[in-house]
Amino acid sequence: KGLCTQVTAFMDEPTLRARLTELLGAGMEGIAFVGVPRTMNDGEGSGVAPTDALTIYRDLVPNRGVILIPTREGEAGRFGFKIGQGATYGMTQLLYSDTIVGFLTDFARERAEREHRDGDRLT
Repeated sequence: KGLCTQVTAFMDEPTLRARLTELLGAGMEGIAFVGVPRTMNDGEGSGVAPTDALTIYRDLVPNRGVILIPTREGEAGRFGFKIGQGATYGMTQLLYSDTIVGFLTDFARERAEREHRDGDRLT
């Protein structure tokens, strides 16, 4: 069992669905959807946007993750939007380990997105 990341921006919907099914079949319990590399701008990939993947694959992938960069300006708003799209967890690099504690504490206290409309709880 495990968690993994999957870049979505370079696969069309059927190809990405097949890849996610393969990952789940291999024992992945959760998949964090990732966008384009830093050398590209959001929306430059021809495939599925990570925020769209959260909604499209809600019934296929039970644990849908997103990347968190707690030091980035406006990240609470981005994270809230991603939760609204169906994210059930956030993932960050240990580089941000000190910052993530305060970020998530403030987020939980100040934002309503912690509870999903469909009953999923952000973990």
